[in-house]
Amino acid sequence: MNIKEDVLIDANAKPWHDISVLDRVPKGNSHNPIALEKRIEWFNEKFNFELNALRTHPIDPKRLRGVIENFIGAVHIPIGLAGPLQINGELANGVFFAPFATVEGVITLSASRGARVINESGGIRAKVFKRQMLRAPVFKFFNLDECEAFIEWVKRNYTTIETECNKLSRHGYLMSITEMIIGNEVHLKFAYATGDAAGQNMVTVMTDNGCIWIREEFEKQTGIPIRFYSVEGNLAGDKKFNYSNFNDARGARVFTEVFLKKEAIEDIFDCSIEKFMYEVNAGNAGNLAAGSPGGLSVNSANVMAAMYAATGQDLGCLYESSAQQIYCEATPEGVYWSATYPCIVTGTVSGAQRLPGQNECLEILGCTGERSAEKLAEIIACFCVALDISTLASVANDTFSSAHRIFGR
Repeated sequence: MNIKEDVLIDANAKPWHDISVLDRVPKGNSHNPIALEKRIEWFNEKFNFELNALRTHPIDPKRLRGVIENFIGAVHIPIGLAGPLQINGELANGVFFAPFATVEGVITLSASRGARVINESGGIRAKVFKRQMLRAPVFKFFNLDECEAFIEWVKRNYTTIETECNKLSRHGYLMSITEMIIGNEVHLKFAYATGDAAGQNMVTVMTDNGCIWIREEFEKQTGIPIRFYSVEGNLAGDKKFNYSNFNDARGARVFTEVFLKKEAIEDIFDCSIEKFMYEVNAGNAGNLAAGSPGGLSVNSANVMAAMYAATGQDLGCLYESSAQQIYCEATPEGVYWSATYPCIVTGTVSGAQRLPGQNECLEILGCTGERSAEKLAEIIACFCVALDISTLASVANDTFSSAHRIFGR
């Protein structure tokens, strides 16, 4: 067997890393500069190479408590400006440029092209119909009678439960509790207003505090034992697509609509209304055959990911947040396009927004102050529409591949 000389391994060389399953990152939950240096020294020794690019960043490690643990550095993602886009929203009202943090070519250009068509058509309307954050604890009993007794008891004691939940937050408050019986278990869906925080951690501790009181008082008052309790039984749909939240909301339910003028579609997209609608119908059929929920969907996830990364949102929420339902109708004058995004999870006061880059991106969008989380959701939804219509038009007129050959490689 012949082995090329350049792939021979020196038996005496130190391996590229020297780690075992017993190794732990040192001082992982400490956020001072000395602890960071300890981790870097540990990394250099264990992995046998020095970190350079990851260590070049403007982040003060002391600002990262509650943001990240085991901190060793930061990855730089290029930021491009998409727009301008005229948004006629309830909160986002004016002309906006959006920071896209992405490594996928063409996305920023395509969204900007879609924005031109929207601008030529008079802008896009946006409105948040509902915004809430959910947590859904589960309680296990022996039978249906006990489940029903528990539900009735919760309803009678709602005011006290509300008080116990609200003790744990200055900004969030409980709005409602709904119930579902599955077998001999009761799932309670707690819905909260969370101010300008996304509120996922907030509602966890608030719900658990309310449920501590429930667990202490229910058996004492009724004699019925709670066999098992968990703060989340998965009914809240946390970080996963589900039809319950698609039809209701977890995060902001954002409605958008725009009438795309025929002249703008033809001049800027170089696409006829007929071809545009052919692709809409083909996309609807293809999505249905593929089992994609919500009907027609194009590529809103690209905008969600880019703007989430830029503004310090929870990237784990992309799966649910990029859910959408599109309604499209052609007329002789153009195309009516409406997209509803039922679950855009946004926050503008979390720990991530303490970081300098993410904070600047929020400043670019004017998303600071009261109701800025809802405003951010409106802006994200509108730029999603801009990318969707541009992408759909480029597929319809057979320029999708050539655009990627020219700009995306």
